[in-house]
Amino acid sequence: MLFIRGAKRLGLRLAEIRELLEVRDTGACACEPAETLLRQHVAEIATEIERLSALRDELLAMLTAMPGPDCRDPLPGTWRSLSSDSEERR
Repeated sequence: MLFIRGAKRLGLRLAEIRELLEVRDTGACACEPAETLLRQHVAEIATEIERLSALRDELLAMLTAMPGPDCRDPLPGTWRSLSSDSEERR
C-alpha cells in the first residue's frame, strides 16, 4: 500500500502503478519500466511548467497594460488577452 501511495504522490496513474506491480510480481527488476514512466512524467511536468510560465507572462503583461485606478469598465466583449489581439492582426 505504501508503494501505491508513493507512486500516486509522484503522479503515476493507476494503470501505470498496476503495470509496475505486475513486473515486480514476476520477480523481474521494475527499475527499467519505472525509469521510463518517470522520464515521461518529468517531460509532462516540463511541458506544463512552460505552459504555466507563458500564462503567467501573459497575465503580467495584461496587468502592466492596465491604466490604473481611473480605468473604466470595458464594454461587454471588448476585453481580451494580448495574445488574442496579436493573433487577430495576423
